[in-house]
Amino acid sequence: MNRSLGPAAFICVNLLSLPAWSLDCAGARQPVDQLICGNASLRKADADMSNAYFGLLKGVRDPDIHQALISSQQRWIKARYLEGERWINDGDERHAEIMQLQAVIASRTEKLSTRNGVTETSELVANVKAEQGYASRFSGGPYSGYWSECDFFPTGNGGSTYACFGMWAIQSGSRVCSDYTFWASGRIYEYQKVENISEKQLVTAAACGEDNAVCPTLHYQPTSSEKGEYGWNFHADDRDDDYNPDLSRLPVLKFDPDFEAGGRNPGYVPGWMTQCLTDSDFPSRSIESPDTAK
Repeated sequence: MNRSLGPAAFICVNLLSLPAWSLDCAGARQPVDQLICGNASLRKADADMSNAYFGLLKGVRDPDIHQALISSQQRWIKARYLEGERWINDGDERHAEIMQLQAVIASRTEKLSTRNGVTETSELVANVKAEQGYASRFSGGPYSGYWSECDFFPTGNGGSTYACFGMWAIQSGSRVCSDYTFWASGRIYEYQKVENISEKQLVTAAACGEDNAVCPTLHYQPTSSEKGEYGWNFHADDRDDDYNPDLSRLPVLKFDPDFEAGGRNPGYVPGWMTQCLTDSDFPSRSIESPDTAK
C-alpha cells in the first residue's frame, strides 16, 4: 500500500481568469458535459449549482474564504470530469448513472447554498471559518495549511460521495503538528506526526499511525495482545513516509472547505492537536509504543 502523497497524487488547482463554473452547452466537449446538456433534469441541476456558487461568491468578503471557495469548486469540477467515465455508458444502466450524477450535483449545491443569503450558513464557508478560528489561536507559519487529495468515493449502495483527505498541518512557533488521512481498500487510515523546526529544518519528535505504533485513543481500549502496538514512535526517521509525507513542500491551500480531518466532518479538530501545539513536552514517553521502544 502506498502511503506517500507525492506531487502527482494531488489534484492541482489552477486559478483561471474566471473564478467560477457555468456550463456552456454550445461548446461542450467533455463527455460529462455532453451528458448533462443532453438531459433536462441534469441541465437544471447544474444550473442550480452554478447559481448557488456565484451567489455565494458574491456575498463573501473575506479574501481567504473567497479564494478557498474558488479553488474548492474548480477542484470539484475536475474530479467530476475524472469520475465522468462512470456516467457515460449507454444501455440499461444509463438511467441509474444519470440519477447518480444528478445526486452528486445536488449534494454539491446543498453545500454551496445559503439560508436567507447569509454566507456563513453555507456548509463550505462554515468549514473555512472553523479552520480559520482554530488556526488563529496559534502563530502560524509556512507549514500551516492543507495538502488535499479529493475524489468521489463509493458509498456501498452503488452511489458515491465526494470527499477530500490528505494532510493538514498547524505551525505554532517552532512546533508543527500534522494529521494525515487517506482512503484505501474501503477504510480510512490516519497518521499523526509531531515535528520541531531546528535550524530551518523539520525534525520529527514522534509519530504514530498503523502497524507497530498505532495512535493512542481515548475511545478504544486495546486488547492485551494489541497493547504493544499502541503508542508513539519516538524513533521515526525524518525522511520516512510511513507516518505521513514530509512537509518540505508548501501547503497547496491555506484553508480547505472540503477537508475531512481523520475522516470526520470538515472543521473537526483531533483531540491531540491542541495539546501538541501548546505543550512542548508532548507527547510523553509514558505513551510510547512498546513495539518501537529501543
